[in-house]
Amino acid sequence: MNNKFPEDPAIQNDLAYFNLLLGREMEAARQTAEKLRNAAPANLAHRTTLALAFCRLNEPKAALYSYDGLAILWDQVPPTQRAIHAAAIGLSGDETTARSEVAALS
Repeated sequence: MNNKFPEDPAIQNDLAYFNLLLGREMEAARQTAEKLRNAAPANLAHRTTLALAFCRLNEPKAALYSYDGLAILWDQVPPTQRAIHAAAIGLSGDETTARSEVAALS
């Protein structure tokens, strides 16, 4: 899909997210996510991909910083995005808050 629609930010984001889940091309995925976040700072999906990249690169504080500047109502965010946020919180050392966030997903 990326070859067919190389300029589509949704496809770029999905490919970066997919690669991060597989542990492939993580630095390239981070760069893509940063580019997408900079182009559309209010897009939570792009910020979530960026947070996942930082989690995979073992930079949890940067993962949390990926969400800075947005007023996010986490109880209204899809569970897949909330799970990445919870992972960033847990990796940053606050396992209690991370567990609470995960418990709220169900």
